[in-house]
Amino acid sequence: MGRTPTESSVSIPQPVINWLFGVIQPIYHDKRTTFHDSVEVLNNFKQLRPRTRVYTDSSGISELLLCIYGKPLASSSVSLLIWIPKSYPLEHPLVYIDLEALQDTKVSPGRHIDPNGSISIPLFDKWNSKTCNLLQVVDECIKICRYDHVVDPITPVEAPPLVLPPKLPPHEATVVPKPPLPKKPDLPGPSFIPTPERHSVRPSIPAKSTLIKQTSVPPLPKKPPAAPIFDLLDSTITSDAATTHKAIMNDLQRALNQMSKADTVYVRDNLRSRKLSIESALGQFNGMYESESKALKNVIESIVLTKKSLEREIEAVETQFEKIDAYEEENGEVLDSSMLASADSVATNQLYNLVAKDYALSDTMHMLARLLTCDTITLDIFIKKTRQLGREQFFTRVHIQKVVESMQY
Repeated sequence: MGRTPTESSVSIPQPVINWLFGVIQPIYHDKRTTFHDSVEVLNNFKQLRPRTRVYTDSSGISELLLCIYGKPLASSSVSLLIWIPKSYPLEHPLVYIDLEALQDTKVSPGRHIDPNGSISIPLFDKWNSKTCNLLQVVDECIKICRYDHVVDPITPVEAPPLVLPPKLPPHEATVVPKPPLPKKPDLPGPSFIPTPERHSVRPSIPAKSTLIKQTSVPPLPKKPPAAPIFDLLDSTITSDAATTHKAIMNDLQRALNQMSKADTVYVRDNLRSRKLSIESALGQFNGMYESESKALKNVIESIVLTKKSLEREIEAVETQFEKIDAYEEENGEVLDSSMLASADSVATNQLYNLVAKDYALSDTMHMLARLLTCDTITLDIFIKKTRQLGREQFFTRVHIQKVVESMQY
């Protein structure tokens, strides 16, 4: 039953197709898929009918939806209500048992049916908008209604017998005396002759049986014959209708082709722009990756070179320590490590000492300034010590200048 309806295989009257197409356009997001699947279901199951009704979900939200209702097959035991949501086919249809169509039966809850008549088929658990459609939903509902026990007969409840109160004994009728008749008025003498104008005729009183017959309930009028209900799906297609149907189907196919072409162009342009942006971002990422890789490679090379240099220096220092240990063992005295580093001449050693003294004096004066800021020493002590250290630093720098001049000659 998964075949696609074509122009030659569709046996639905053209007015129904036009109505269905007009109803789907303003309601559904995927108009093409909804229209195609609805036509396919109505074409394969002749007992089903389409209509639009307001659907209210469990949260109380109401919306106008397309509902396909009726018995899928003539042998089906129940009538179904198939509601198509607005986001179809992203969201699966909602299937219910038509409770209003149940006459002498009631819903039998089970694995696939709840007490409210909602049907949950296994296809809903693995619903896929690309592979699942409305026709498969109807097929599975037919299987469930055929092999599962979905309805139970309603057992009539017998009303208890009506208990009448006991009859009272008859009472003797009391005879009510009739009132006396009034006296007759005195009639005029024979000289009174009534004229025709003053002559009155006493109206005749109808008999009691006649009144009973006239006051009986008149018979009810006969009900007019019910007008036959015209169903578009049961109407026959004449030759003119077939020609019109073919022309409209051609127009519909042309419109669908134009929509498909427009969608294809839109998707192609969108994919092209996204592809260009992705390629640009990928190129920038590759450039950043190459630059970072080069920088990391340079850092690794510098680390390796520095490591080798440090290893050589460590080996040289260890060699010197071994020589010092050997000298101490031979001479029996401990050497001062600060005296080991010496210059080639006496003037150079003196210059080293003078420069170290100059830096020490500068650090001492900076420390005095910090102590004055923290109020650790007074201003008098700061001035006195600063003058003393400045004087000493002046003579030290003069001495350094003389040593430098003597080394140049």
